[in-house]
Amino acid sequence: MLYISLDIKKSEHSSIFIRNSGTENKIGVNLRGPMKSASKLKSIGKKCNEILLSSMKDFKNRLCKLEEDILNQLIHESVPNTKLKLKKPEGARVLLEMVKQDLIQLTKDGHTLTSLGKWYLSSKKTNR
Repeated sequence: MLYISLDIKKSEHSSIFIRNSGTENKIGVNLRGPMKSASKLKSIGKKCNEILLSSMKDFKNRLCKLEEDILNQLIHESVPNTKLKLKKPEGARVLLEMVKQDLIQLTKDGHTLTSLGKWYLSSKKTNR
C-alpha cells in the first residue's frame, strides 16, 4: 500500500491511498479530502489511474487478455450484454471488474467504454 499525504493549503489536508493486490491483479486508488478539493483530487486520481494501468498490468495474464478482448468489442459502440462475447467461466467476472476499474460502464444500450477505457485502449495501441 502506498499512502500520500497532500496539503493543498494549510487548512486542506487530503490523501491518496494506492493498493495493489498481487494475488488478484487489482489496483485501487482511493482519494480522501474536503469537498472543495474534489476536482483537484479527481484530477490527481485520474493521472494515478493512467500511470498504474499502463505500468502495472500484467499483459500476459489471461484475465488481462480477456479485458483487452472486451475492450476491443466495445471500441466503436455500445454492445448489449446478449451480444457481448464473453469467454467462460471468467468472462462475467472480468466484465464486473472492468466496471469497477472504470474502464467500461453499463448504459441502457449495453456496455460502453468510459473515457478512461478509451484512453487505456489507445495508449496500449501506441505503446506496442
